[in-house]
Amino acid sequence: AVVSTQSTGQWNCSQPRHSYYFPKLGAIFTGIPKSGCSNWIEFLLREEGALHRTINPTKVYHIHDLSNPFRMSLRTVEDQANKAAAAGNVFSFAVVRNPWTRLVSGYRDKLSAEPTQGRKFDELAKKIAHKMNKLANITNNSTHPSFDQYIRWILLRDHLQNDHFTPQHLTLCLPNASYDYIIPLEHSSSQLQPIMEKLKTQQIRDTTWTLFWAIDRP
Repeated sequence: AVVSTQSTGQWNCSQPRHSYYFPKLGAIFTGIPKSGCSNWIEFLLREEGALHRTINPTKVYHIHDLSNPFRMSLRTVEDQANKAAAAGNVFSFAVVRNPWTRLVSGYRDKLSAEPTQGRKFDELAKKIAHKMNKLANITNNSTHPSFDQYIRWILLRDHLQNDHFTPQHLTLCLPNASYDYIIPLEHSSSQLQPIMEKLKTQQIRDTTWTLFWAIDRP
């Protein structure tokens, strides 16, 4: 259930905006959209001592803001992470999700008309619906694509694609870097204790409800 690789000591990543370095914890985490990444990042921020307030569940997306000082898209953060990795002082991990579950989750949470807790991509949904209607010669003015249209749009791989819907391996920092653990979200609860033991934290607490409620979310 867990993939373990040897660290290369270098963290060159094609999409560093999805990777975070937490120096106090000695951890690098790559958060794949729609794979529980918001919960993990919130947890890691708290363990790092950088987050103390309660986050409104409907506003949790703010932890992904470009102003997050732990993002490896910041050159200084990437440099610090590379130095720590080269010295062998970093534990690196990522969480992936069953592709079919993630596919459905991306549609329900971001593009459907269904009320959900996550942030909707209404403008993107409208553009996809318009494009797929036009391709099928449908004249109604839909604001959200059907699930069938969503699947066919995914296969187009057009310029509207978003990281919430692209294959997960494109977000991982492979092959230019390696992970100590790549954990399936569906098996995260059984892997929580080993992860906590690897992190340089003194507060190992029951985080199951915080991290893994995402499994049952849209």
